[in-house]
Amino acid sequence: MNHDPLPSRSLDEAIVRSISNWAVLTTLGIALFDIAILWNYPFPGDGQLLPGIFYSVAGVVLVAASIGCAFLGYRIVSTRFVRRSKRVYVIFLPLMALVGSVVWLYLLSPAT
Repeated sequence: MNHDPLPSRSLDEAIVRSISNWAVLTTLGIALFDIAILWNYPFPGDGQLLPGIFYSVAGVVLVAASIGCAFLGYRIVSTRFVRRSKRVYVIFLPLMALVGSVVWLYLLSPAT
């Protein structure tokens, strides 16, 4: 039996496309998270408990999504799942945005 590699190749590219779409959404989530923290968005008052809980949960979700995308990207690259695709680079975008977010929020935070 001779298998045609074309259906699996199109399936591989569809999986990479789907993961890269999630990576873009995660990156946008990180950017919106940064803006929300800087503007104290959903919580315009002086309260500390509710914003702390909200930002902690949202931050953990975004970190988990970034690590998940980076892991899938690593697996795609290490197993040569897709040989030539610009979308593979997009999969690592949330991890870079997460590092940039931590650095910028640290630099912009007031000194205590």
